[in-house]
Amino acid sequence: MALETLDGLPEEVTKLYAKGEDGKFHLLVSDSDVKGFKSSLQKERENREIAEKALKAKQDAEESAKLEAERKALEAKGEYEKLSAGDKKRIQELEAELGKRGAEHEQYVKHTFALSHLGTLAVNERALEVLASDLESKIELVQGKPVVKGDPSKDIKALVAEITADPLYAPFLRGSGASGPGGNPNPGGGAPASARAKYDALMAKATPLTPSENRELVVLGGQLQTELNNASKKE
Repeated sequence: MALETLDGLPEEVTKLYAKGEDGKFHLLVSDSDVKGFKSSLQKERENREIAEKALKAKQDAEESAKLEAERKALEAKGEYEKLSAGDKKRIQELEAELGKRGAEHEQYVKHTFALSHLGTLAVNERALEVLASDLESKIELVQGKPVVKGDPSKDIKALVAEITADPLYAPFLRGSGASGPGGNPNPGGGAPASARAKYDALMAKATPLTPSENRELVVLGGQLQTELNNASKKE
C-alpha cells in the first residue's frame, strides 16, 4: 500500500515505509513477510504466556511453601497469633503491588493491541489516541488474550470495523472525506467558532487527553463533520 505522506504516523509505523521513485511511500515488507512476522509474533506471545504462567506458578509455590514453613514455626512457638502489625501491613502492600502490576500489564497489552489495529488508519497521533482509547474501553483480557468485553465470542475484528465505520470518528480516520489541517474537518460557514476552537485546542494539546476530553473531542469532531456535510450538500 502506497501513501502520499507519512505525516502523523507513529514512528514505529513510518519505519516500515520507504520513499519510491514515484514520490510515494511504499511498505517495505511483502505479504509473505507480514504473514511470517505475524506467525512469529503469535508464537512469541504464546511462548511468553507459557513462560509467565510457569514462572508465576513457581513463584506462588515457593512463596506458599515459605509462608507455610514460617507459619508452622510460629505456631510451634505459640506466636502465630502475635504477628506484628508491621508484618500484616507488608503483606497488604505486596498484595496491592501485585494487583497494580497486573492492571498495568493488562493496560499495556490492550494499548499495544489497539495501536496495531488503528495505527495506519488515524490521521495523526492525537486521532490515534482517541480511537485507541475507545477500542481499549471495549476489550478485556481473558487468559492473556484480548476479547470483546462482555462477549468473548464476538469477532474482535468486527469491533474494530464498527469503530472505524462510526460517523463520529470520520474526522479521525484517513480516507474518511474529512478535510482541513491534518485531516481535521473544515466547519465551512455553519459550524460555531467556539466548537472549532475547542476542537483545535484539544487536537493540539501536548499532554494525553483525559477520558472526558476524549469524549468531548469525538462529539466536537462529529459536529464539525456534520456541518461540513451539510455545507457540501448546499453547494
